[in-house]
Amino acid sequence: MDRRLSFEFWGESNLELPVFALNQTANSLLLINATVTGARPKQVAVDIPVHARYGEPGTHPLVITIPSPTFFWGCPPSGALLYRMLPPFPDVALASVSSSVFSSESPLANSTLLSSLAYFSVPSASSYLASLQVPVASKRDLFPVEMGTASVILMAFLWLVNRSWRVATALQSCHLKEQ
Repeated sequence: MDRRLSFEFWGESNLELPVFALNQTANSLLLINATVTGARPKQVAVDIPVHARYGEPGTHPLVITIPSPTFFWGCPPSGALLYRMLPPFPDVALASVSSSVFSSESPLANSTLLSSLAYFSVPSASSYLASLQVPVASKRDLFPVEMGTASVILMAFLWLVNRSWRVATALQSCHLKEQ
């Protein structure tokens, strides 16, 4: 079923960076536009996959709390009269969403999805705060793991040097036999 979804994303999009490599104020904002088709608004369900970054080594698993998203209807000014029954979504609320997340200029001000729309808030079905437990490496295991990794890399390097030396010696003896 085509829900005609489009989205805009602001924030760090390199998912391979570990937590400690990010700027401390690096937040993300995802704006999803679900265009309603038909005469009556329908229920829209959107699944957003969560990617947990590698955390800093610690003694306990890291627990992350994910707040409920903010929902609103965005209607073109000509169609806004149809949705007057919904409570208005003040510009202050929209500004607070972006200014609390981003330290610089609000990305919502430059959004193509939000240009020239009237906003009406939609109360969330629940105020459930999702929590995610992210396993992290143990600090006490850090030294043996680093030493093991360094040993394997050193052994692989020495093996490559040995094989290269043998091949070079064999090629040189072949070359001398031909002369």
